[in-house]
Amino acid sequence: KHANASKILIDLHCTSKRLTLKVEDDGDGFVQKQIDKFGIGLENIKHRASEINAKYKFIGSKNNGTIFQISVPIK
Repeated sequence: KHANASKILIDLHCTSKRLTLKVEDDGDGFVQKQIDKFGIGLENIKHRASEINAKYKFIGSKNNGTIFQISVPIK
């Protein structure tokens, strides 16, 4: 909605040890060093990821889209 993206790629990959979701768009992106200023939404993701021992990352650059990836261990 806010990224002005025209395309989105969603990839779900599963191994015997991890489930990984990757979401990539071609939107406006963001300045990487300003990611902590995004508000409560990212704080919720951080909190929920820590509760399930997941690893996550946001990768973005201004006018170059955004990639979000989360990887959850499978017990």
